[in-house]
Amino acid sequence: MWDLDRWQEIGHSLRSYPLRTTLTACGVAWGIFLLVVLLGVGKGLEQGLTGLFKNSADNSVWLEGQTTSATYDGLPPGRPIRFSAEDVERLASVPGIVAITPEVTLGRQPSIRYGNVVRTFGVNGVGPSYTDIGRLVIRQGRFLNPLDITNVRRVAVLGARVSEVLFGRDVNPVGEIIEISGVPFRVIGRSVHTGHEPQQRTIYIPVTTYHEALDSNPRIPAIGFMTASGYGWDNLQVPVLRYLAREHLFDPSDVGAVAVWDGNAQYRQVQLLLLGVRTFIIVVGLGTLAAGCIGVSNIMLAAVRERTREIGIRKAIGATPAAIVVMILQEAFVITTASGAVGLGAGLSLIYFIREHEIETEYFRNPHVDLPISLGALGVLIVAGLVAGYLPARQAVQIKTIEALRHE
Repeated sequence: MWDLDRWQEIGHSLRSYPLRTTLTACGVAWGIFLLVVLLGVGKGLEQGLTGLFKNSADNSVWLEGQTTSATYDGLPPGRPIRFSAEDVERLASVPGIVAITPEVTLGRQPSIRYGNVVRTFGVNGVGPSYTDIGRLVIRQGRFLNPLDITNVRRVAVLGARVSEVLFGRDVNPVGEIIEISGVPFRVIGRSVHTGHEPQQRTIYIPVTTYHEALDSNPRIPAIGFMTASGYGWDNLQVPVLRYLAREHLFDPSDVGAVAVWDGNAQYRQVQLLLLGVRTFIIVVGLGTLAAGCIGVSNIMLAAVRERTREIGIRKAIGATPAAIVVMILQEAFVITTASGAVGLGAGLSLIYFIREHEIETEYFRNPHVDLPISLGALGVLIVAGLVAGYLPARQAVQIKTIEALRHE
């Protein structure tokens, strides 16, 4: 196996047919390169799509008031539906709902001031349960509590990006005073620097304070809640919509009146999409690897034909069938291993470049390839290359010595 003369002979054989060897090596390298890139891109897509659910629990449901699209009890269509604080209280008592929060957002981004720094960010009025429903993780300080809501306190929780812009990176803003549209608020918490981008660029204040200090309109455009184990929007839809329809005078079957975002249903759809992506990657990757292995087999077959006389001479001077097989397989091994390593390195380098330069979107982030999987793919490629080289090796063994010597 480690005979230096044999390896020099293999090198000479491969150099004797540079075009054929190069084309085969490129096919193998392209196969492993494409597989690695597809795995990395697939992982980035998976990270991006699953990241969309970081701002909502899987068992969460969000309701948003829209506009009626049908007449009801003599009332015309086109009426806006806006919820109220009473709706939140009443829905909280519906069996199967374990946490609930209103959410109101200013139509424009107000100016936020801290000292001489003035920026614009989103401001949301929410309740204490928002951290569970919206999956907002607090890094420093605390989130809103029931007393903040009851006492209409002017307190604020900053998204990580907001805190970074106003106070600087890695600075604890808890206890500082900021101004939202000229109204002073004390910072009581800061979220972690991960998760959904809009959350990082948002300031959260008590919903009651929002209506008292920033917007006197008592209406609530959106309500979010979490469902208990064994419950989902499928079995909560009837009681929830029936209550809202009775209170706001619209037909419960009017699909235009209330928009529904069902986290569980959306999560299942994303999982099905990711399953399709993974299947596509596996099929394309294995197909490309198979094409590379077929190329190895073809070049070995061509090599056997062109070296028929040489093989006859080897057999005439005493070369055993095993030695002939090993010679052919070693050439296949060299081609698949060297070109596979080049393709693997190129693929990993491209994924690393994309990751380091943060080439990402909301649906594509943090692409990477697990090293064991990459090495496993290379190992499979090498084994497949050896299998592909066995047929030409077997053909070489079956050549009769006298016929090989007569071959021109």
